Amino acid sequence: MTLNPYHHREWQTDAVFEAPTPPPHLRPVKRPRWLIPAAVLVLAGGLWVLHDKNVIFRDSGIQACMDLRDGDSEIQPGEPLTEQGHRRLREVFAGSRYADIREQGTRVADMLRRSVPPGTGRDVPEPLIRQLDAFQAACAHHGVVDPD
Repeated sequence: MTLNPYHHREWQTDAVFEAPTPPPHLRPVKRPRWLIPAAVLVLAGGLWVLHDKNVIFRDSGIQACMDLRDGDSEIQPGEPLTEQGHRRLREVFAGSRYADIREQGTRVADMLRRSVPPGTGRDVPEPLIRQLDAFQAACAHHGVVDPD
């Protein structure tokens, strides 16, 4: 036997020994192979549900419905809708993933551009009123309800 200069307490021998088996409470736990893929699927499913319920990554059409409801919209009563405002409003609704908001919103944007702006003292055309009602119904279908 020789003394190892780097480990002063270890004695080296020429005999080969097997490592002792650790006690049961110190052995590494073997996890099933399906655990990590299952956790990834649960996480992905949760993110999808949050996305679908507009909790995260809110849809542009839903956001526009909420802005119109809260009065944060670019559409101001008594002021005509400019060509740039019309294009911007139309793009917001056209980018919605919900077909009913996409259709009703783009129709409202087109009708607002062609008709008399609300609040000018003139009568609002009946087709525009019906279209606004259909648009509000589409927003309400997705949980954005106008309190009025």
